[in-house]
Amino acid sequence: YPSRKTKTAWRNVKEIAPLAASFVRTEAAFKIPISKEGIPIANVDYDLDGYKGPTTDMIINPEVVRTDLENYEEIKATLLRNAAVAGVAGTLIADLVSTHQNAFVYAIGAATGVGYLYFLSIKTDTLGSPDAKLGSGVSGLRFVLPLMLMILLAGYNKLSGSLPSDFIFSTVSTEQFAYAFVGFLTYRIPLFVTQVVMPAVEETSQLLPGSAGVAMKAAEAAASAGTAASTTQGLDDERIPILVVSGPAGTDRSAMVKKLIEDSNGRFVSPVAIDGARDGMRVDQAKRREELVYTYSNDRFVVTKDGILKAGTPGESIVVVDAGVAVTKKLTALAGSRLVGVWVGKDSLEKYEAGIAKLLDEGDIEMPSEGDRDGAIRGKVREIISDIEYGLVSGIFEFTILNDDFDDSLQQLKNAAEYCF
Repeated sequence: YPSRKTKTAWRNVKEIAPLAASFVRTEAAFKIPISKEGIPIANVDYDLDGYKGPTTDMIINPEVVRTDLENYEEIKATLLRNAAVAGVAGTLIADLVSTHQNAFVYAIGAATGVGYLYFLSIKTDTLGSPDAKLGSGVSGLRFVLPLMLMILLAGYNKLSGSLPSDFIFSTVSTEQFAYAFVGFLTYRIPLFVTQVVMPAVEETSQLLPGSAGVAMKAAEAAASAGTAASTTQGLDDERIPILVVSGPAGTDRSAMVKKLIEDSNGRFVSPVAIDGARDGMRVDQAKRREELVYTYSNDRFVVTKDGILKAGTPGESIVVVDAGVAVTKKLTALAGSRLVGVWVGKDSLEKYEAGIAKLLDEGDIEMPSEGDRDGAIRGKVREIISDIEYGLVSGIFEFTILNDDFDDSLQQLKNAAEYCF
């Protein structure tokens, strides 16, 4: 690029060092570790005078490497075993629904599929090793297996004389080809089950709101043991618990939160707010630093991240946030917090409409300038439906309260709040 202006910068050669980069084969690029300050990390053992090539400060735990290799061998053996079992099952089914000869053809196809999977594992075994080129070459034989399958079937038919023909491949009937092809693809069935179906089942607890989600998560937690359980407990101990009471408008959610705090004798507290009328400078600073979470009382009072995280006393009091869906979404990104979510709702749209009408009458919801009361209610109901969808799929609400009776719902909220301690 002749037109590009060149830049010259002088550096002391003794103050520079190679980056601690590592090559990522799947991306065909180098990965450069970055420090918390956003600065690329250099090799700490670099010595200009006796430099013998790039080094790294990465510590490799041989025990972890050994365990990973054992896990890999177990996964590989499981895949091959499952493919073989699926092939046997498919052969038995083919024998029941068709002839013995077609079942035999299916079995040959299934065996070829297992062989394909085995040769593919050879390539995986040798990745990143000195034998990678050899492993890739041997693994390439898997592409020949489908052709060998057709040759085997054609040779069998030719020798048996069941389908005489001058061209050897024309002795393979359409039915035989179909059974062989399906048998060959049988190895994909266990792969599909382990990669798609099982992860979907494991993630079901993330999609269940309320008590069902809590029950499933509790069952999963009970199944955990050893280091994983202690590590999770350690992470929870380091984060600040926050009780988030959320839900659509018209559910008396705010009244329940207020009553919970009043009856708790200081165990539950509200977030610390900044009075914008008295301390506008702090409000401006919070906005510039993007620390503002929500406002209330016509934007006079401002609640920041610190106002939530530092409102409670560890082990003594828990901060309670009365949050709409918009605020709840912000809280999910609040670093250093452990959210205990409670969803407050109704069991029918008619009850939501009645709640919205009550708020309109009390002036808590502003009436549109055109004075269309029914239109205002319909608009709020659409918002409520959107909020309910979020409550169902977000996975952060461990408890669900359907507020038909205020006193009963308040007691449910108090019971749920105890899980913060």
